[in-house]
Amino acid sequence: MSYVLRDRDYKKCSSIGSSSNVSIHDPLEHRQHLVEYIISTNQSFSHVEDEGFIKYVSYLVPGIQIISRSTLRRDVLKYFLEEKEKMKAILSSGTFSVALTSDIWTGKSRMDFMSVVVHNIDEQWNLNKRIIAFRRIEGKHTANNILEIILGVIQE
Repeated sequence: MSYVLRDRDYKKCSSIGSSSNVSIHDPLEHRQHLVEYIISTNQSFSHVEDEGFIKYVSYLVPGIQIISRSTLRRDVLKYFLEEKEKMKAILSSGTFSVALTSDIWTGKSRMDFMSVVVHNIDEQWNLNKRIIAFRRIEGKHTANNILEIILGVIQE
């Protein structure tokens, strides 16, 4: 995984206890995998503070110090920003064409949202798709409002 945590981040996730209880795995690597797990399973940040989760992880890695939801949130944001920069670099390379799609829906709280997805076929002929934006829609779903959101995403 490419996102990098600094030395000060290491202290927040280091294992505690005697050396016999410390995992042979790098605590930073544990955090990186935790970020991927939270994202891929659509868990809330508070999941890391759930009693069952803590018990399970502590069983797997005795003595590990579980990070807080706020630390996890910062790690996920770092990961997002790095992935965003990678996506910008890929898209700006201009070696392929892309297609954009969008979807609009109303959530349970009667708020309207729109996602923008980029699709492309890479050099190995793999079909790729990535959500590049998720926006709340203010006002009506007119063509001009939708266009304004999509143009803003492209410029970003």
